[in-house]
Amino acid sequence: MRKSSRFMPQVPERRAGFLAYVALAAMAAALLYSLWAHPLWTLGAISALAAGAAVSWKSNRARLKQLAARRSSKDGICSFARSFDLHKVDPWIVRAVYEEVARHLKGLGIDIQVCADDDLINDLGIDPEDLDMGIAIDIAARAGRSFAGYKTNPYLAETNTVRGLVMFFNAQPRAA
Repeated sequence: MRKSSRFMPQVPERRAGFLAYVALAAMAAALLYSLWAHPLWTLGAISALAAGAAVSWKSNRARLKQLAARRSSKDGICSFARSFDLHKVDPWIVRAVYEEVARHLKGLGIDIQVCADDDLINDLGIDPEDLDMGIAIDIAARAGRSFAGYKTNPYLAETNTVRGLVMFFNAQPRAA
């Protein structure tokens, strides 16, 4: 018999590899060259990008705090799990999706109760790249699921919601 999902192991922390450091060094070199060759243009572009990012981050954070305030603090994994038929959906997947999405948002400084019908991009403000390259990998590792044949998964188009993400991983084969 499989262990209860509350005993599911955490995902080991990933460390940046050699290529990440090489890419970072290349970007730093390109920035330094750009500052040397075109200082005013470079500083103007950096200032505009920083101002735009700050405004976007602040408005997204305020919107998420309002959403968190509207939700009951006693709702949690239990309410989330009740929105699924656990006879048909693996409880490990339900817990992995809930905890990894909540952990990502908590890393942004937002403590919010995740609901099954939340839109990952529009409601929770999760970057699709963060979803593809971080959250989904951690969910698969924790739930013991593989990405093999993901393009034929019938729920691939529905992964824009938390419920769709649960159903996507439920349809994926178990990892070897």
